[in-house]
Amino acid sequence: MALTTHSRVKEYLGIKADDASKDAMLAEFVERISAAISTRCKRVFEFESGITEYYDGDGVMSQLMVRRYPIASVTALYDDPDRAYGSATLIAAMDYTVDKGWGLIQLDGFRFLKGLQNIKVVYDGGYKVIPQDLERAAIILCAADFLDSQSELKVSVDVETVERISRQREDADRLIDLYMRPVL
Repeated sequence: MALTTHSRVKEYLGIKADDASKDAMLAEFVERISAAISTRCKRVFEFESGITEYYDGDGVMSQLMVRRYPIASVTALYDDPDRAYGSATLIAAMDYTVDKGWGLIQLDGFRFLKGLQNIKVVYDGGYKVIPQDLERAAIILCAADFLDSQSELKVSVDVETVERISRQREDADRLIDLYMRPVL
């Protein structure tokens, strides 16, 4: 899912809504910048239901961070070194707490077992609506890339717009850093 739309980038750049001459290029920038932000932040932003993820247990850790947060709900959490994930290895919801905002699942009073892909979590997570500050950062970076491409083509671009976007590019980078997945 893209973090913004080409229409919002056009509006930000001051391109008339009925001018479709740059739509394909802007849509390409939106997809590329959205993917780059997701990669940089080491996470997926869009909401999905029924996500299944597997993690390695080290016998020491008692928490894990899912890849797509915030968490809406956890359907199941298993810890099974045999990777059968049967009912005997299902961890009861009362035996862990969930920090929905950060996507953390913390076991209460015990640790995950050691094993490869022995932890299985099924959950719903991600943003149903992209946060405004994250979308704004994506818009700014798309606009900056667009203006860079236009200057390479020697197309006339409003100097005031170029200066404004250049100043805001650093702010966009700082905003994106707020959404980076921390290392546990």
